[in-house]
Amino acid sequence: MAATLEAQFRTAIHLLLEQYGSLTTTEIKDKIGEIVDFTEDDLKPRESRNGEAWYKQTIGNVISHGPKNAVFDVKNIYQVDKTKSPAVFTLLQGIGPTVSPILHDNIESRRTATRKFQPKKTDWNALQDDHGSIGLSGEEFVTEYERDRVALDSKDDALRVEHLSQTLGDGAGYDVLSLDTTDGSTIYIEVKTTTGNKNTPFYMTENERAYFELHHNDSKLFLYRVYDFDRISGTGEIEKISASELMDKSKFRFDSVNYKVFKL
Repeated sequence: MAATLEAQFRTAIHLLLEQYGSLTTTEIKDKIGEIVDFTEDDLKPRESRNGEAWYKQTIGNVISHGPKNAVFDVKNIYQVDKTKSPAVFTLLQGIGPTVSPILHDNIESRRTATRKFQPKKTDWNALQDDHGSIGLSGEEFVTEYERDRVALDSKDDALRVEHLSQTLGDGAGYDVLSLDTTDGSTIYIEVKTTTGNKNTPFYMTENERAYFELHHNDSKLFLYRVYDFDRISGTGEIEKISASELMDKSKFRFDSVNYKVFKL
């Protein structure tokens, strides 16, 4: 496959920062493989950069496209400090005029306790296969719904809503990164879509289930159940289910119905 796009790496950096809070350029280049499954082109050496892998050059472009020796924000999602060498990327939090880099204690808590789940790398073939599915249409509907909701409080911050699964696949355990407009913190959303009513059973991968089980007490993690979905208009109704509610055995039951089979 072709090399991963700069826009995809920007989203991957966002996902890394959700886990680590703040990283230098060097650390991002070292850790980005936790998020992105590199293509052959990503790993090709770039002769003009002393043999540096192509993906490292692309990550460097995120920095080079900003002003020199300055501190700047990328889509109000994270800050890049180019006054330091290597440059430092830090997640932003807040909304409107209160947007600012997260505090040191927040960074430490992210690194040690809050996000122990390890995302699976992108399955590019599966991602391509999913582009025409009702699932993708439902995710797009929720993404626009969240952008409109956030825009009511701050139009600039609506750009912080990310359709993560479209850019990087579904290995993170959720599909959309959105924003709690009361405090500017991140909301993590898994989307499940059906043309039937809201009582229609839906499917989750083991990766998705495991993420919700691990973070069942996370007040910022939700499953958005899109039902009565109209394929033509691309709209439907939304039921918001918290992680704790989804994991409540008196409310939802998980049945194993799928197996991944390997030829020996």
